[in-house]
Amino acid sequence: MTKKIDNFIQMVKREARASGIKVRLPKSKTVMIDGVKVNGYFDDEDEMVLKCAIGKPEKEWFPIFVHEYCHFRQYIEKPSAWRTYSKEKSDIFFSWIQGQNFHAKTVKRFVKRTVAIELDCEKRVAEAIDKFDLPIDRTEYIKKANAYIYFYPYALTTRKWYKKAPYTIPLVYNKFSKSFNGNYNVVPDKYIKLYNDHCM
Repeated sequence: MTKKIDNFIQMVKREARASGIKVRLPKSKTVMIDGVKVNGYFDDEDEMVLKCAIGKPEKEWFPIFVHEYCHFRQYIEKPSAWRTYSKEKSDIFFSWIQGQNFHAKTVKRFVKRTVAIELDCEKRVAEAIDKFDLPIDRTEYIKKANAYIYFYPYALTTRKWYKKAPYTIPLVYNKFSKSFNGNYNVVPDKYIKLYNDHCM
């Protein structure tokens, strides 16, 4: 681990500890939340934890750690997207993916709020890369972020989460924009094909 990355992690741990949040970095390839395998998550309700799986190359897990840190910053700063998202009592989306039924409008509303919170978070990551001079390719990161954000409205039509994350597949994420300028609630056909062919 480079000194720059270690310093950033120690800073995050100090900030999190001051707010009653634990930081957990298990040496596994994934972590579980609501029965779904993910690479990392921030939970401000039940576990009060920022968790990121680090059992893979640093280049893969460190950007995810920064992403989860930015969710923590949202929790601290309470931007409008976070306040709106936090009105939901539970993570309806992943419960729905797992088979629990909700009214279609409820799921759509939750996905729209999720897209807004993730877009705000990803913009924060891009700012953090610059602010802390982090060893992350900013342009590549934004492409990966776009591939991730668009997956939420795509999943509305499939009711399935990805088997392989779109931001881990160069053939997929390199087709996405290098700026945050799309209509994230409408998935272009070219992205649907990429997800169908490579992620499911």
